[in-house]
Amino acid sequence: YLKTDYSQGLGGLDLFSIGIQRGRDVGLPSYNRARELLGLARIGSFEEMLNHTDIDVAVFLHLYGDVDKVDFYVGGLLERKELHSKGSGSEELGETFAAVIREQFQRFRTSDRFWYEWQPELAAFVENRGLQQVIEDNVPGDKSVPTPFMLATDVEDVKCEDSGFSVELGKLGITMAWSVVDARDIRFQFSGPQGDYQWVGVGFGPSSSSMAKADYMVLTFNGAACEVGDFYSADHAVVPVRDPGPPSFASSSCMVANGAFEAVVVRRIGATDSTDRALSLEDPVEYMYAASSSPWPAYHGSTRGGGSISLASGAVTQGGEGSARLRGVWIAHAVVMIALFSFGYPMAVVCAVTFRNSRWGFVVHSLVGEIGMGAIVVSVASMAASTSSGVTTHGALGLVVVFGATLLFVLGKSIEHIPGVMRNKVKRVKRVCGYLVLMMAPIVQWLGFRLLIPFASPELEGSPVIWYLPILIVIAISVADRLRRKYLTTEYTMGQFKNLVKKGMKLVVVNGHIIDVESFGPRHPGGAHVFVPFIGQDVSDLFGGKKRAGSAKSISHTHSKTAIADLSANYVGTIIHSQSAVKDVGNDEDLEVPSEYVMTLEESIECNNQHDHLKLTFYTNAPLFTGHAVRFIHPTDGIQRDYSPIDAYIKCSKLHLVFIIKVYPRGQMTQWINRLMVGASIAIKEPPVEDVKSYAPHGCWKKLLMVAAGTGVNPMIKIIKHHVDHADDPDLKDCCLVLVWFITTPEASFIDADEICAWVAQLKGKLKVRINFSRSDEASIKKSKFGQNILSVPGKDSKAALKWAGTKLGNFDLSNLGGTRVIICGPPVFKAEMASTVQMKFLLGQCTLVL
Repeated sequence: YLKTDYSQGLGGLDLFSIGIQRGRDVGLPSYNRARELLGLARIGSFEEMLNHTDIDVAVFLHLYGDVDKVDFYVGGLLERKELHSKGSGSEELGETFAAVIREQFQRFRTSDRFWYEWQPELAAFVENRGLQQVIEDNVPGDKSVPTPFMLATDVEDVKCEDSGFSVELGKLGITMAWSVVDARDIRFQFSGPQGDYQWVGVGFGPSSSSMAKADYMVLTFNGAACEVGDFYSADHAVVPVRDPGPPSFASSSCMVANGAFEAVVVRRIGATDSTDRALSLEDPVEYMYAASSSPWPAYHGSTRGGGSISLASGAVTQGGEGSARLRGVWIAHAVVMIALFSFGYPMAVVCAVTFRNSRWGFVVHSLVGEIGMGAIVVSVASMAASTSSGVTTHGALGLVVVFGATLLFVLGKSIEHIPGVMRNKVKRVKRVCGYLVLMMAPIVQWLGFRLLIPFASPELEGSPVIWYLPILIVIAISVADRLRRKYLTTEYTMGQFKNLVKKGMKLVVVNGHIIDVESFGPRHPGGAHVFVPFIGQDVSDLFGGKKRAGSAKSISHTHSKTAIADLSANYVGTIIHSQSAVKDVGNDEDLEVPSEYVMTLEESIECNNQHDHLKLTFYTNAPLFTGHAVRFIHPTDGIQRDYSPIDAYIKCSKLHLVFIIKVYPRGQMTQWINRLMVGASIAIKEPPVEDVKSYAPHGCWKKLLMVAAGTGVNPMIKIIKHHVDHADDPDLKDCCLVLVWFITTPEASFIDADEICAWVAQLKGKLKVRINFSRSDEASIKKSKFGQNILSVPGKDSKAALKWAGTKLGNFDLSNLGGTRVIICGPPVFKAEMASTVQMKFLLGQCTLVL
């Protein structure tokens, strides 16, 4: 107030009242009219004029009655500072007064013909000089003048404790002190080294780890200049904007000197609008801080932290470690998801499309699914347990992708247990689901990257297009593979492949590729005969160095590059399972007929304690006879497998065949057979195999060696039963049958020991039996029935077994089989090993070998 001496009785003079009266005396327009003349928007009501103040609207209604009658001077003084209302401009004046002064100075400059900017040389001289240079030019003596503007007290010597309470902002080296001014305001003081930081932000929000709904005080540095801004963040990882509402700062200041800064902010305790966070003096207040050496706004990296403070008591709880752990979970989640959806799943698609006929392609495809499912479960569970913020678009779409990936995993694991017709539909659903997951995953990754590293990379944040690069690569590989298969390879169905073998070609399948081994066989170190058991079969396992379950000994090994090159040089074509993609390879009459006969399942029972062997009884219209195998045909995949019946009989004018089949966990054919219901019909044919009966009228052999593995003993059971029926034939007086059977354990046997003993007794010593239990010890064998009356030994020594057989057959040895009939039945690896052990050529005059 401007006032005189009260003792003279003159009263006081109110300077603001004088200003109002002067405006009326000189005829200044009203506040709203002045804004119109200055090109500013009119104020529509007293509420709009006073919403950022504590003044009662009723007071102005009483004084003015109409907002258009408010004095220019009064309205200008009531305005919010221009910097806060517009985000730029004056920090001391409102929008109207700032416009008046700005226009006046512009007029001063424009009308002054001596203004320095109108002379380019003078303008260049002035703009490149500061006060320090002016002093140096005009002060005689030492020219080393220090910085002309310095704080009276070094910022580093400021004692923040004098301000009330304080807390260290983590590793920033900055101290935040505060003291309650009154019931309305609280004073914050920040001090410390500026370092390389271009901005430092401290905010108050609903949590100490999320930017969502946070109210910020941001200190921005530009050289020796410093500015304090009031910002608001609508959501996590969204660029904060200046608070558009009434100012939450009552005052603010910032100074920088000698590499250190000091800032003081007096802000409202309560919220002035919806973008402000009210600060409680009773409950702890969550706070967070961050800093960066990049211009505001920028990603702060690991330079962040938070906790909670009590404004009234000064109690501090640091939350930086929890925030660091949370960020660690986020980073781990990001790494796992990017690795899975940018590399793992695309690789699985490539394996399924390009290497679909390869065993290792299937293995990789399945492995990615299993590892991916485990990674998704762990990653999503970690995020759910460690994140307290609300659901984001990234999280919602991420859950959709996780559901799709889970569905893919479930379908992939259950598809082999689904019946044939339905299986194709499930495959299509799985394929569509996989494509949808691949198409959505890049968008989810893009949204996640924006949350994890906001404002860091415009290229990666601006659009999800770049995240589709792995998908584009997958599409390119798929198109290239389709073109390669269409124009550079010949494709055959399994039936066509078998026809080629039937016509005499020596063909095998390796990883889906058909190889002609006729020229390769003689150069093989083991001899050409090693390949004979595998002609017309898939030998991928043998060239992968793997051991097949159930084989007595693996003959496979790691082949050299030369051997692999030899195989590639004899490439014929590719096996496919789809008729629509087959190229013409001959006339229709040359193709193999899909099936000749049909069998119907009458009974299916388990026949051992391990529940992995089935005894199946079928009735059929096929004119099959004893000893022949039956070729089962898979209804959808075209797979064909030979199984030998152990018994055959006529019932109700129908031929009944009895099979014992081992069910393998990953065997596509046996798993399908295991799912057959009573009454189901299957297509069969009689394979082109050599008759196992002799040419004698009775069909029996005088000397016969039978070597079997697992269910390979089935045809031999029928042969033994046939010899039992002719046991009293005089021509078989010197008959000698020897059976060597390899099986895992006594419990796995589907033939009862008493039944074998009965055969031996019925043949009156003409049958010799030796059973090798490959996975049992001598003690466990003796406890079983097999260890009492039958020669049963542990292990799988094939040479010892054949040596024993030679002693029983008399003139049988490794070099001379002397007219002995040898039948070997079992998996391909087993048959090849037996042939190699005997060290003989096939189909010699002295011995006939049936595989």
